[in-house]
Amino acid sequence: MSTNFGLSLVSALTHIWIHGGNPISALSLNELIEKLKSDLNVKIFEKKIKQYLLDNPHKLAILMTPGMRSFNSKARNVNLT
Repeated sequence: MSTNFGLSLVSALTHIWIHGGNPISALSLNELIEKLKSDLNVKIFEKKIKQYLLDNPHKLAILMTPGMRSFNSKARNVNLT
């Protein structure tokens, strides 16, 4: 372990604590990994992809067109070569 292990641990746990989590429960990694494994068995990622990406009704269309300055600059470069 490095000399900064304690500071790194406190720093990581502080983020959890500030956002209302229990910093002590975050230390029990085996339980968290088991929970993740059980969540994976119910296809949590597939559900989230379907919910937020595939079935999302929100759309955004972006149309980009070159400005005349860019067009004229490229035309001059073509004429010079």
